[in-house]
Amino acid sequence: MMTPCLLPREVTMATDARGEEQEDKATRAERRERYHGIIESIDANTSLMQLPWIRKTTIVRNRSMAGISYEKTEQGLRAARENGDVIRWDESDDPDEQTLVYCLRRESKLERAVAAVAQRDEVNRELLGMLNQHLAAVREDL
Repeated sequence: MMTPCLLPREVTMATDARGEEQEDKATRAERRERYHGIIESIDANTSLMQLPWIRKTTIVRNRSMAGISYEKTEQGLRAARENGDVIRWDESDDPDEQTLVYCLRRESKLERAVAAVAQRDEVNRELLGMLNQHLAAVREDL
């Protein structure tokens, strides 16, 4: 007698159209919940008393403590970038290292990011330009 193979929730397929639709809705709802959890995590960790950006490692740790896998967090971060809700850049000075940080694409966060980068001893003009471009685009959308 063969034992049935159990698949993860995202992979299971319903046999009828109605069940499949319900599975799709559940999966979409779960992805939406994870997505908003990532946005909320970034927002909560970039308050006025903190830098306006957050390291990826911090996001991953926060989401892990909420029971979200690294892969699901990666998917959510990618979706947030693709949707234009966050921007990402490398904060590392070492070309052999990568310190990815994320900033919400909101006017107040971008204004603070521009100010913080402009106040550095050695201003990264490329980063400052990128942040100013995003800030201008956000202001156009308002």
